[in-house]
Amino acid sequence: MVRISRTWGQAADWVGIKLADKHRDLCLTKAEAFVPFQAGEITADEYFSELAREFSLSPDQAATLHAGILREPYPGTLPLVTELHDRGFQTGCLSNTNAPHWHLMRSLERFPAVALIEHTVLSHEVRADKPNPEIYAAFEKKSGAKGSEILFFDDAFENVVAARNKGWFAEVIDPYGDTAAQMRAHLERW
Repeated sequence: MVRISRTWGQAADWVGIKLADKHRDLCLTKAEAFVPFQAGEITADEYFSELAREFSLSPDQAATLHAGILREPYPGTLPLVTELHDRGFQTGCLSNTNAPHWHLMRSLERFPAVALIEHTVLSHEVRADKPNPEIYAAFEKKSGAKGSEILFFDDAFENVVAARNKGWFAEVIDPYGDTAAQMRAHLERW
């Protein structure tokens, strides 16, 4: 639904922050405080302070760098979500995310498809992230849907496997391809 930066260098470039070469190719989850922050284990202030220390930035620059992870909506996602709602289907979002990102993702102007989604379960709120089985159980409880009533899409194979282990129908989406077309094809097939 949302195109993201995959490395800290990509995030830095997106928001115009200068980042040391040794950090540019670092995967997001390899920053020391990133995973604990998404799991709701530390506060935003603690996270930005730790990120600033790790990357030799000010806390304000760290917050800007973090915001650079979110880029833009994938093309075609808004018409897809709208069509699903028009046809009577419920939609949901099961996301490894954090409060600052979720605040931005719920913006109707910036990410309209995400803003329309009905059921949301977020890692920082339930203190579990994908592929932890607890987050899938939390989604079932919140949505009221179980097992084969759910068709789940994710760009990480291990998250899809975890969903399948719960009895969900689940498909991997290539984030470098046409995500809306991939989801539409899977929806039509299922």
